[in-house]
Parts: sequence; C-alpha cells; structure tokens
Amino acid sequence: MRESGYYPMGAEFDPSAPWNEREQTPITVECEVVTTLTKHVDVETKNYYRESPEPWNGMYGYNYDTSDVDWDEEYTEQYLSIPELLDNMRRLLQKVDVTALTRAERRSYERVLKESQGWEEESTDVSKAR
Repeated sequence: MRESGYYPMGAEFDPSAPWNEREQTPITVECEVVTTLTKHVDVETKNYYRESPEPWNGMYGYNYDTSDVDWDEEYTEQYLSIPELLDNMRRLLQKVDVTALTRAERRSYERVLKESQGWEEESTDVSKAR
C-alpha cells in the first residue's frame, strides 16, 4: 500500500478513520406501538329517563337523565372499532385497479395496505362528552 500524502501518516487506510467508516447495516427490532385516538361522535340511546319540565324552577324543556347508559355498549353497536375500520378500508383498497395509479401512488397504496394490518385494540373508553 502506498499512501497518497493527503492524510496523516498511517491514517489513510485506517478502518476507524471517518473517511473509511462504512454505514451500519440496518437490523430489525420488534417494537410495541401504543396509540391513543380521540374523536367526538353522536351516539344514540333509548336508555334514558325524560324528566318533566319545571317552569317554576326556570326549566321549560325536558331534561334527559342518561346516568344508566352504558356508552361503550351503545358506541360499539353503532360504530366500527379502529381495527375493524382499517380492515374494511384495506378490503376496499384491494379492489382498486392499481394499473391507473402513478408510481408514487402505487408506493403509497402498497404502504397503506401493509401498515393497515396487525392492529389490535387493547382498550376503548367511551363516555358522555361534557
């Protein structure tokens, strides 16, 4: 080996020198992802008590007591969970004719299909908004 003279003596072919460092090969590590999502939605219920108006107390409209409503149950009857929503969207996307997509759209399409898989719902909490 012959040194060119542009590096400090003995450093030109040193593998630990910054100009000789090689980029690390990526490794795969399993990670857990916890995502919290929030959305306000209208949830219908028939499980309420209608209290009569009290004009002497300044209340002229009906008041609805919903203290016995199981909002989780009402919500799950009326809406899809996030994993169900992702699965349904994924099934619909798989029916798209990808031949009309641009190269960038196709990459995005493939990424959405791949990343929409495997989500599990750990917990859901539904409560009446204030």
